[in-house]
Amino acid sequence: PLMRGVRLRDLDGRLFELAVAQGRLVEPSEHVEEWLDLRHGYALPGLVDAHSHLTGADVETMVEGLPDVEDAIARHARLHLEGGVLAIADKGARDLTGLSALTLPVTARPEMTAAGTVVSVEEGYYEGFGRVVDPGSDPASWIPEVSPAPARWLKLIGDWPRKGRGALPNFDLPALEAIVEAAHALDLRVAIHTAAPET
Repeated sequence: PLMRGVRLRDLDGRLFELAVAQGRLVEPSEHVEEWLDLRHGYALPGLVDAHSHLTGADVETMVEGLPDVEDAIARHARLHLEGGVLAIADKGARDLTGLSALTLPVTARPEMTAAGTVVSVEEGYYEGFGRVVDPGSDPASWIPEVSPAPARWLKLIGDWPRKGRGALPNFDLPALEAIVEAAHALDLRVAIHTAAPET
């Protein structure tokens, strides 16, 4: 294999070594000829789903909602684990229900971070989905409601297709700057759905 071994630091900052043999992490031996130095990076022994929505298996169920959504979240988390996904960034839902994934036992879900309620503007996303805000409003007034702890992300719908006009921005640059600044003040990261070049 191209990668024969890795060199990592543990949580206390001490250096320790692992070797890779036949796809498994093993104790290193004198037969390891090459090392990959990851002291300034991360090693994940599994796949990463960087854009997940555990509240639905597809757009229809995500948008319309499921009657047994908390059971579905637990099932989707378990299926991720069974498929080898060990880290998830859940990018929000129609409401705060998606945050319930963070209450699952750590043995029943991948490591994860999550957004709360998806944020858009009037006619700027699927009707009835998420939180509709006035793009000129003070974001500090609504961000704590849509992404309360334990959420670590704020998810915006930055633009959306309008019939015959293509994807149009939901927020102008000053509004986006204010939203990002307010989110960062609350120690949240910002994820944005976007297709329009202006956005």
